[in-house]
Amino acid sequence: AEPSLPPVAPVALDSPAALLLVLQQLVIGLALGFAVRVAFAAVEFAGELITLVGSDAWTLEGLAFVHNPGDHRAIVRTDGGVLTARRCTFIAAEAHAAGSGLAAHGDAALALDDCEFSAVCDGLEVMAQACAEVRNCRFMDNSHYGVEVGFDARLIASSSLFAENEMCGIGL
Repeated sequence: AEPSLPPVAPVALDSPAALLLVLQQLVIGLALGFAVRVAFAAVEFAGELITLVGSDAWTLEGLAFVHNPGDHRAIVRTDGGVLTARRCTFIAAEAHAAGSGLAAHGDAALALDDCEFSAVCDGLEVMAQACAEVRNCRFMDNSHYGVEVGFDARLIASSSLFAENEMCGIGL
């Protein structure tokens, strides 16, 4: 098989053409880096847009949510309705970011299976009469609690790992 491109002529390292080639490669690298950053920003933005309010039922499956550094809000928050999450990851872009991975308030009901909460303030926050059922999840290296439960909220947890959370695995 014949090559489809003609051979490239050698360029002397001390010539202006070499400098132009280096600049060309830098521009290509910056453009690729920017394109990848835009793709990651789209995923982050989608996570920030998920604010669940009302009586709807939502399902999240196989998604990764990255917490924005310096943001004190939860990655995903629901104030009502039913949220099911399977094989999702809630993680901070920087270690021990403020804010929760997932927050449920009001009459929200959560069903979480095989999810990971890592390096955020509280992995899961269940407050104000919300109810969460957690199975096969991992709450690791969060700066406060793996799960914080309060204000008449309910938690049912089974077969889950709570490890190396600063204050404790479950805060009541």
